[in-house]
Amino acid sequence: MCGRYSLKDTTPKEFITKYGAFDGLNLPRYNRAPGQAHPIIIDRKKQHIWTSMNWGSFPGRSRHDQPFFPINARSETVTQKKVFEESIHKRRCLVPADGWYEWQLIETQKYPFYHQLSNHTAFAIAGIWSQGTDPNRKDSAFSILTRSASPEILHIHHRAPLVLPIGLWDIWLKSDLPEQELLKILGSKQPPITFFQVGPKVNSTSNDGPDLLEPEHGRQSLLF
Repeated sequence: MCGRYSLKDTTPKEFITKYGAFDGLNLPRYNRAPGQAHPIIIDRKKQHIWTSMNWGSFPGRSRHDQPFFPINARSETVTQKKVFEESIHKRRCLVPADGWYEWQLIETQKYPFYHQLSNHTAFAIAGIWSQGTDPNRKDSAFSILTRSASPEILHIHHRAPLVLPIGLWDIWLKSDLPEQELLKILGSKQPPITFFQVGPKVNSTSNDGPDLLEPEHGRQSLLF
């Protein structure tokens, strides 16, 4: 799964070149967590625009009076799940990021690792979003798509975000994307990933800042 990510750069050229500037990028964030609002890119009447949206669930609503929208959706089964049925076909989004965290379980202890592209550039995670049921409330939410982790990071965690190459960004946002093309993107090859262990401060969602990315040299399992 993906339960925490970063977007540290307030001027990520890969996104600003294609989609323009966005006020919601004015603060660097090293520890983006579920239940918080984050910048994403959606299609709105054939226009690709920035917006801020809650990651998972729906703001200000309980599961009893509003359908629950998970923080993650498995790319292998997302087209088969009723909760994602409309979103995967009509409401896809890009989640700008420049890294994410996964926790490696060794015996009974979890150790956090930071993952990023080998060239350290910003990238887009494939996402979907839901409008909610009340047009008078800002209760939209997005979910991050995950896939099986690639071999170089499999020993850290068996799941990873679905990273989209830049050539697929606009295609992913198309509301009329044919089913076969959608399935092809869901199975797209992932880019090379590097990773390193970080300290336990990232475990708390209240912590943020560059010190979260200071390398930690604690216990970890070996890559088989």
